[in-house]
Amino acid sequence: MERPDADALLARFRDTLGAAVTPDAVDEVRRAWAGKASPFKEALKALKDLPAEERPAFAAGFNQAMAVAGAEIDARKATVDAAAVAARLDAEWSDLTMPGTAPCRGARHPLTVVEARCMAVRRQL
Repeated sequence: MERPDADALLARFRDTLGAAVTPDAVDEVRRAWAGKASPFKEALKALKDLPAEERPAFAAGFNQAMAVAGAEIDARKATVDAAAVAARLDAEWSDLTMPGTAPCRGARHPLTVVEARCMAVRRQL
């Protein structure tokens, strides 16, 4: 079995995180890379195959990589959430200082209504 490399996994993680531009995509990256079945956790299963003197350095490298990944996910989530809120505010913005449209008040004069009905009958003939 090939020995996993923490730096290579961290580079793959950063590529995946860089492609996440929505809050849902960042949550998906968090589930994939920080969950129980993450590639980092899978790589740590190789500890049992290593000699005892190499295990501490190997585990420390992966633990540090997982900590860096967690911090980068949190930072990316904050950035993406802020961008999503800004986009939503831009889309829903309205100028409250502008005058509104006034509703129509009153009704047409009765003579104007009768005249319009007469003209409509005349057009039909």
